[in-house]
Amino acid sequence: MKSSIKIILFISLLLLIALASYRIIPNLIENYLDSALSDEENNHTYADEEDTYLEEALSSDGTTTVKENEVEQVHQFISNIHQQWNDIVGWGGYQNLNFDKLADVLQETETEILEIKKLISDERIIEDLENAKSLFVIGVEQENQIAIVYVHRIFHDLDIIYNGYSNNKGFGGYSNLDQQGSVKVDQLLKEFKES
Repeated sequence: MKSSIKIILFISLLLLIALASYRIIPNLIENYLDSALSDEENNHTYADEEDTYLEEALSSDGTTTVKENEVEQVHQFISNIHQQWNDIVGWGGYQNLNFDKLADVLQETETEILEIKKLISDERIIEDLENAKSLFVIGVEQENQIAIVYVHRIFHDLDIIYNGYSNNKGFGGYSNLDQQGSVKVDQLLKEFKES
C-alpha cells in the first residue's frame, strides 16, 4: 500500500512539473523578448496624458483638436485596430507570425488609415498612424518581428491615451500623445533607414 501511495505521489509530482513547464517556458520566452525590446516600458501609466488629451480634444471653446465627426469614429477605429493587433501579436502571437497573412492585413490597414486620417486634425495622431504603417511595411517586407511588435505598441498606447483607459498601463515612448512622444518608434525607424 505504501509503495502505491509513493507511486501516485511521484506521478502527481511529474504531472505538476509538466504542467508548470508548459505554462512557464512560453512566458519566459515572451518575457525575454519583451525585455530585449525595452527594459523600462512596463511601468508607464497614462493617467495624466489621457486626461489632458481628452480635455483638450473634447473642449467646446473653439480650441478643439478634433473635427466635428472625428470623436466617435476615431475612438472606434483606434479601439478596433488595437484589438486586431492584440489578436495578431498578443498572448505570444508575435512568436508565430504569418507574414503572408500579414501582407493581406497590411493592404486593408493602409486603406483604413487613409480613410480615418481624413477625419483627424491632430497631427500627433496622424504621425502615429504613419509610423505604424511604416513599421508594418518594414515588418512585412523584412519579416521583422520587432517592427510588428512596435506597430501593436503604437496602437496600444494610442488607444489607452485617446480613449481614456485610466486603469491600463502603456508601454511609453510609442505614441506621440505620450509625454515621452514616440522616441522608441523614432529610434527604430532611424535604425531601419540607416541599415
